[in-house]
Amino acid sequence: MGFVRKMKIWEYDTIDNCVAATGSPPITVGWVDINKGDDDHPKVRCRLVVQETKRQTTIDPENTAAVFSATPPYEALRLIVSSLMSPRTPEEQDHVLTFIDISRAHPHAPMRRDLWIKLPAEDPRAHEPNICGKLLKCLYGSRDAGQSFELLVHDFMTSRGFQVGSFTPCTFYHRDKGLTVYVYGDNFVVKGTRSQNDQFVSDLGTEMIANVEGVLGPDPSKGDSLEVVCLNKIFRWVPGTVGNPDAIEIEADPHHVDIIIHSLGLTKASKAVVTPGLKDKDTAGTPLRDEDVRMFRSLTMRAAYIAEDRPDIKFATKELARWMQAPTSIAWEALKRLGRYLLGTPRLVQRFERQPFQTTCIGYSDGDHAGCLRTRRSTSGTVLMHGKHMIKMLSTTQIPIALSSGESEWYAAVRTASALIGLAALA
Repeated sequence: MGFVRKMKIWEYDTIDNCVAATGSPPITVGWVDINKGDDDHPKVRCRLVVQETKRQTTIDPENTAAVFSATPPYEALRLIVSSLMSPRTPEEQDHVLTFIDISRAHPHAPMRRDLWIKLPAEDPRAHEPNICGKLLKCLYGSRDAGQSFELLVHDFMTSRGFQVGSFTPCTFYHRDKGLTVYVYGDNFVVKGTRSQNDQFVSDLGTEMIANVEGVLGPDPSKGDSLEVVCLNKIFRWVPGTVGNPDAIEIEADPHHVDIIIHSLGLTKASKAVVTPGLKDKDTAGTPLRDEDVRMFRSLTMRAAYIAEDRPDIKFATKELARWMQAPTSIAWEALKRLGRYLLGTPRLVQRFERQPFQTTCIGYSDGDHAGCLRTRRSTSGTVLMHGKHMIKMLSTTQIPIALSSGESEWYAAVRTASALIGLAALA
């Protein structure tokens, strides 16, 4: 509550005014405790959350634009990492990555509409009759909190001379300083020199509570960290040796693999396999029980998340996702096989080695004609490279049924070309 009072998140108002304006009583709030760490290293965060829903809101339920907030594509961050390892000028050879987390992000954003809340019991006026709170700042749970914070970030960045990315509004570039910034929710990743990044953190701290999670760089004596965890991914700086250049490694959080293996009932004594999937069968199988359906969907999406950093399971997770609507025994067998593969291959590390400045990106495409025996649909495969660095890999099921291998290859090439256009807009 001390933070609430310090940020002046609400002002007092009467319940009569709330009912007169909205026709409804104030919306209730509650405390939500989240452990962002683990059992051995707990990191508990308490959030005061307003329980706003489509049925109880001052926003038109059909106005989706009023609650939309952008999310940057993951390849934008990978391209920044690749650019760090592909310096254009001698000055850029000294660039590092600074990872910033905004503490209690949403309450920094001003409320852009009228919303009344029932005061929490900890508020000194909570038990007074006809008294409620009128929000001045956003609370977690308010439907447009994400958008309000995004606009706050946009105003801050443009006021400091940053240009908004043409492909996504979540990337920013400062032409004079050469700074590049990637924003994902309340996480900032800044590429620049140490002094420039420090100044950016200082400026950001005037508007928000900015915590530096780490500075990824080669020199611990200058405050650099050789490993930083961000967005449940591990970023690791590997100093160069004779004959081997500096490199940045990216690895999916192994904790997700452990959860998948444990949830499937696999142990170290279980048999591992060397491929994540097998050729699709021409039978649908029998429907799963409700509890198995929930587990299948949860584990499939967890696997799809780590597949962004695990190209070896990209196709297998894509095939599993095709069963999300109505998973069957065949789909469960495929999920178990993926779990056995992860049991034997729990980690995959990608290296972004130092390389000369790159002026182009290259896309590779391939098509698997009629690979699905049930639907006869083909698969498009795409790999986007920035020099020696893989920026993005795609495995997608083609919607049209290709009548020849040439047609399926054509669809794959078009998909790759469109992805390249998007990647060029990020550069």
